[in-house]
Parts: sequence; C-alpha cells; structure tokens
Amino acid sequence: MAIKIRKPGSAISMWRPFRDPEEFDWYLNDVLGSPYHAPIFWQIPQDKNWMPAVEVIEKTSKFIIKAELPGMEEEDVDVSLAGNYLVIRGEKKRDSEIVEDECCRSEFLYGNFYRNIPIPATVDSEKIEASYKNGVLEITLPKIKAKQPKKIKITAKK
Repeated sequence: MAIKIRKPGSAISMWRPFRDPEEFDWYLNDVLGSPYHAPIFWQIPQDKNWMPAVEVIEKTSKFIIKAELPGMEEEDVDVSLAGNYLVIRGEKKRDSEIVEDECCRSEFLYGNFYRNIPIPATVDSEKIEASYKNGVLEITLPKIKAKQPKKIKITAKK
C-alpha cells in the first residue's frame, strides 16, 4: 500500500473544505476512482466576501496578529478596535488591465473583506500598533503589566 502525500500542512490551520479545485479533484478521485478528471477551467465566484488568513501569536508581554493581504496597499486596509474586538477590513480591487472575458482561469480573490478578532481584557488598547510590509499586516497588542502582589506583614497581637 502506497502512502500519498498531497500537500504539506501545518499543525494549526483554518479548516476550509475544498479550498481549491485541485483539492476537490483529489477527493473525487478518491471516491470515484482515478479515471475521473475535473474540467479544465473552473469558475470560482468572485462576488463573495473573503477573509485573509491570520496568525495569532502570544508572547509574554504582547500578542502579535499577522494577516496576509497580498497585492494590497496600506491605504486599502482599515484596522480598528470595537469593544473587545479587533476589526480588520478593506477591499481588494481587480487590476484594471485584466479583462474578464480574456481571463481563462482566475483563483485570485477580490472584493471586500472583514475580519473580527476577539481580544482579551489583558490588552492595553491605548498602545496597539500596526505595520504593513510585503503583503503582511502585523498588529502588536501589548499586554497590561500585571500588578505584583503586595506582601502584607503579619504582626502578632499582644
């Protein structure tokens, strides 16, 4: 029995069944057998909202949130704090040089996106910072410094 290795995965990832047409084709081949072949050109709907992939990293003094936003400028992205949620939103626009009738296959996602990430109460909301480089938005959320417990001296009553 041969072991098939399809795609390298990560220990922590968002589950998105049939994320791309090739993956769907793999599942159909498993169920229907190898003679099945998918159509050459897949039509992926572009009118739906999409969400950028994010990573949330916790360090001792801060949280770091990274969001993949390839092909976008920082002016196209809005980051805000609404209650206990960090909100990342924006719009990825299609390049004006691409004519839809001439495009045989497009897997790029366009349109509005919105990501709502709950943040813990230990975040210092006044010191949140965001930076953007090489298609990755990085948001740093520093933690509030916890007060050290005060030692109270016990004296014996006479």
